[in-house]
Amino acid sequence: MRGGGMDIFISKKMRNFILLAQTNNIARAAEKIHMTASPFGKSIAALEEQIGYTLFTRKDNNISLNKAGQELYQKLFPVYQRLSAIDNEIHNSGRRSREIVIGIDNTYPTIIFDQLISLGDKYEGVTAQPVEFSENGVIDNLFDRQLDFIISPQHVSARVQELENLTISELPPLRLNFLVSRRYEERQEQELLQELP
Repeated sequence: MRGGGMDIFISKKMRNFILLAQTNNIARAAEKIHMTASPFGKSIAALEEQIGYTLFTRKDNNISLNKAGQELYQKLFPVYQRLSAIDNEIHNSGRRSREIVIGIDNTYPTIIFDQLISLGDKYEGVTAQPVEFSENGVIDNLFDRQLDFIISPQHVSARVQELENLTISELPPLRLNFLVSRRYEERQEQELLQELP
């Protein structure tokens, strides 16, 4: 569970109700959001008063959802999860607005891969990280904003090209010159490439 700092769309009443339903203990629930037990308990009592019926059964120190509370929890929890995800997304995009993350396909030959990965060191506010290229993984990463760009030698299917939130740019082929000692002149380039680090 998250502390109170990141809640944007989740109301305090909803959060407190969900926390207490999950912990069954006022002191523990209050502690999770850096509140003391007494005001937390009062907020739950105020919620029950506003709704017009009790949501919890209280016995000595134990507190648990009653039937009405369980029904409300079942309805509210999926909503709470969705709002939580939105809150997290907003929080993360705010934190990441300065940083651009580039995924570098790890199928590039080492010599090229190292150059591309070093983009992260050359430019302020840019991070480069290796990615395993799989279409679904790539789409998920881009849409979840884990990555902003992906550089890959692989072609993507028409299905991916048609996604309107993605832009695909063909990069001009890399022209690479290999300088090789004369003693290898009998050997095929492909064969040499396999052996080079």
